[in-house]
Amino acid sequence: MLEIPGFKSLRKIPWKDLDPGMIVVGGVKVNNGLPIELATFPALSVTLIRELTSKYHFLPNREVIVAEANRGESPSRMSMGFRTIEKRLKQFNDFREVIQKQRNALVETKRLLLPPDAPLISTPYVNSDHLIKDIYNSFELKIPSTNAPSMFSHLAEKVTLGDVLSGKLKDKFRLPEDVEVMLHLVVDYSYSMNTMDKLDIVMAAVNLFYTHISECMLNVKLQLYVFSENCVQAKFPLSGKEIERKATNYGSFMKKVLHHRNPDVINKVILFTDGEPSDKTDAIMTGNKMKKLKIDYTQIIFDINEDRRVEYQGLNGSEKSLDGFLTNPPPGITSVRLNDADWKNRKAEIYEIFTEVAHACGGNQIIISVYELMSLISVEVYDRYMGRLTLSRLPIITPQFQEFKSTPKNSKEELKEQIKQKVIKPFEFKKVERPK
Repeated sequence: MLEIPGFKSLRKIPWKDLDPGMIVVGGVKVNNGLPIELATFPALSVTLIRELTSKYHFLPNREVIVAEANRGESPSRMSMGFRTIEKRLKQFNDFREVIQKQRNALVETKRLLLPPDAPLISTPYVNSDHLIKDIYNSFELKIPSTNAPSMFSHLAEKVTLGDVLSGKLKDKFRLPEDVEVMLHLVVDYSYSMNTMDKLDIVMAAVNLFYTHISECMLNVKLQLYVFSENCVQAKFPLSGKEIERKATNYGSFMKKVLHHRNPDVINKVILFTDGEPSDKTDAIMTGNKMKKLKIDYTQIIFDINEDRRVEYQGLNGSEKSLDGFLTNPPPGITSVRLNDADWKNRKAEIYEIFTEVAHACGGNQIIISVYELMSLISVEVYDRYMGRLTLSRLPIITPQFQEFKSTPKNSKEELKEQIKQKVIKPFEFKKVERPK
């Protein structure tokens, strides 16, 4: 993920042994840093070595650290790689810092218990009874996924250029591979998303993907959709006014994803929603198509809140509703709050529909009770996905066992022949006399 093209290793040499084409990365400091002439990691030239020696009066035997290129690699290409990696390290550390600050803010303002480096989907703020995780259509994970690569391990620490050059990056931080993925982000624009700032919360989550993940994972190609009764492709940033907000037709976005998927790369869908599909039959049928085409799928759902605990009495079937809500109830229609038993049954029915859709898509399901966790959990979903995708691409080492074959014993006829040919001398039995 963070690699320097052409880089082979580091080596310590005296200043006097510097040659053109080398790149100095350490061992010389001016004002607590590399000399300004070396700050951009240029490939040394005869003129630059002479100017540095004259300006800073470096001793001939002073040891400096230089980067070595692989055989046949261009030093100028490696030099450009150093400059690129410094920029990417800043973007990567900025992203990690944003995540750390969001976690800290939720701990302080919401009094949430968020253990460092622990996955959020294992906290009490995710509905564990209806959690579906680590299900994939495009790959199979054949090795244990414990300690999988992640962008957010050791979150309190900054990743430095020294970590990249020393190999510590792979051993400690274990970042996921930057595999080419088409990521389809789908935002529910139905009427129910008006409540409790749900749409604003989702838009903040989408913002993280466009401002940070697309910078850190250069091979991710983002596709953005908004849907209600219909679905349209949208452009970032979202305005919240792209389409009319009515029902929750999952089939509309699934068909868009099928149309825009890239069959030559891995396709991943992340759905942000608060409601079960208005078109359950179509959603399950189209979800099965996505599964057959090996599209990976995760739906992140705002848990069912109290505004669904209402039942309307006096309906004659002619009333118009928006996403299950009567916005202007006509005279004679009254709303009744469901008792605990009926409310429990209604939630169970809704959860069952959600789960049916997830299974039809061959995908995952995360239902969150603390809505403000949406940004962090959505990013964790993608990071977890990329970590396990990385593991699936590792070679599986199968132990090799040498086969030993026992040599059959010689037959009596073979032994007789060997004795005859004097290959084997016959054993002579002699009487042993007891000494007197």
